[in-house]
Amino acid sequence: MRLLLLIALLVVMPAVMLHGQGHAGSPLTDARDGQTYRTVIIGTQTWMAENLNIGSVIPSNAPGSLMKDNGVIEKYCWGDDEGNCDGTGGVMKRGGFYEWQEAMQYWNGQPSLPVQGICPQGWHIPSNSEWNTLLNYLGGAGAYAVLNDGGASGFDALMTGYRCTMNGGFRVSAMSSDTRTYFWTAEQTDAGNAPFIELGKNSLQAISFQKSIGLCVRCVKDAVNSTGRLDVPRDLTIHSLTVSSQRLLTVRYTAQAGVLDVIVADILGRVLYQGTRQALPGDNVLQIDLGNAAAGTCIIRLSAHGQAEARMLQFP
Repeated sequence: MRLLLLIALLVVMPAVMLHGQGHAGSPLTDARDGQTYRTVIIGTQTWMAENLNIGSVIPSNAPGSLMKDNGVIEKYCWGDDEGNCDGTGGVMKRGGFYEWQEAMQYWNGQPSLPVQGICPQGWHIPSNSEWNTLLNYLGGAGAYAVLNDGGASGFDALMTGYRCTMNGGFRVSAMSSDTRTYFWTAEQTDAGNAPFIELGKNSLQAISFQKSIGLCVRCVKDAVNSTGRLDVPRDLTIHSLTVSSQRLLTVRYTAQAGVLDVIVADILGRVLYQGTRQALPGDNVLQIDLGNAAAGTCIIRLSAHGQAEARMLQFP
């Protein structure tokens, strides 16, 4: 699982570039199922102001990838209850959760942008570059303040949580106690992993993880000359993980110089280790004593300079 940094430019945007305001666009009615979505114009882009909710519900009753390339758009709903997708009964309208391959409609290799995927005609899954454009226009690393529901941008992101691939359940956050939301991009890191935006009430970063997790989708309107992909630098990369018989975890990684935040948690989000290390520029080695960790699957997450990378490891 390798990080593909989407927001490399965020921390260098000058204050005079901060905007944060959006204005309502024309409602979008999806001809495929008649659902109507609010839209918002932010800078030069038009985005859906609600999460996509196309597809037939399938239960998330097992780990791993459950969606199939069968000609039918499939979605997960929080708690396997369709009311949580469409908001009936007064609950949060989370929209559907989609695996990356389903969202992309089963592209092989690196997609040629733009990719319509499961978006309505005339709209597409946002690329890395298009996410960069949005986030930089809204002020960079602090854009979460205007992206969240009720924020000035009109993007109105709800804290939906996500569908966890490791146990097939639904969780409010990947490695935090606060609820967050997650949006796919139209690009991939490698054959098994893809980047996404993680947005919290007070946080924003880009992460790469397994394509079989279930995340939200926001579509962006097609624009003239909207092709072309962004070659994004990978400044934080985990190369290998090894665990000794004494449960000493050795992590080999590449990073920029600076403070590195390290978290190791089990699949229920319980923190086994949390601390900071000083990374040197280039290749580094990190060792963590996890002698008290129980057998099972864990996740290690490194983050620095607005980037994060996570990998799974197995304790015997």
